[in-house]
Amino acid sequence: MEAVYEAVHFINKAMKLVDTPIYDGEPNGGMM
Repeated sequence: MEAVYEAVHFINKAMKLVDTPIYDGEPNGGMM
């Protein structure tokens, strides 16, 4: 399950870069 952790970490990092609430209640954040 390490891939899942890395994916979440990547999404969180991308969110900080964009600084936009993309992951707002969306399971996939609308990016997959």
